Amino acid sequence: AVALNSLPARSTLALLAGNPFSSGGNPAYMLADQGGTFDATASVVQDWGMDPSSASSISPELVAFTQRLGSLSGIVSSPGIGGVYLMDGGTLRVISSPTVLGMWGGGSPNVDNISNDLFNSFSTGSAVSTNQATSGGNSYFVDNSGIYSLPGILAQIYPHGNQTAISSALVNATPNAGVISRFISSPGVPGIFMVDNSQRHVLGSPGLLQSYHAAGETAYTTSLSQAGMN
Repeated sequence: AVALNSLPARSTLALLAGNPFSSGGNPAYMLADQGGTFDATASVVQDWGMDPSSASSISPELVAFTQRLGSLSGIVSSPGIGGVYLMDGGTLRVISSPTVLGMWGGGSPNVDNISNDLFNSFSTGSAVSTNQATSGGNSYFVDNSGIYSLPGILAQIYPHGNQTAISSALVNATPNAGVISRFISSPGVPGIFMVDNSQRHVLGSPGLLQSYHAAGETAYTTSLSQAGMN
């Protein structure tokens, strides 16, 4: 037997650990749960309400020994707890419908199954029932798991009557889709549309598109229902 006192003390192990295998200048982290660990980026760690600088330092040997549970996302469920939840800055918010889940998680959402103990360590907040969001005075539109920014007048011409407030941590953890376009197209629907006052105008000819089109501006592809203009 190895005497406990013969092993030097290192630190108090936290649920969050730094992954010493990380490379490329992108720190990686591991969140312990169910006898294994989820891999996470710094932005995802912060969206889970944790401080990356507080992560325990562990050895590559411990990483190799640990069961890997996949990449941690911000969409979770837990056995015995109904519904699917969105992590928003350390608060779990139930997603109101499969349609809204598709907006935030894409066509095949990555839903992480976490333990009841981990789930219950977080507070729960209001439901997420829209893909229109606001944070820090800025407006956003979420579609197919990406977040679009709507600066200036774009925030007014797109539907904005059902915005939900989200944390800056969730904004940073959601894949950045860039600035949204004034033009949209939709699979299975012919033509390109221009958005104005929460409505869509069909552009009947290529010449008309060029008349309204700004240099470098491309059409944003979505379903009209997700854009709120079906």
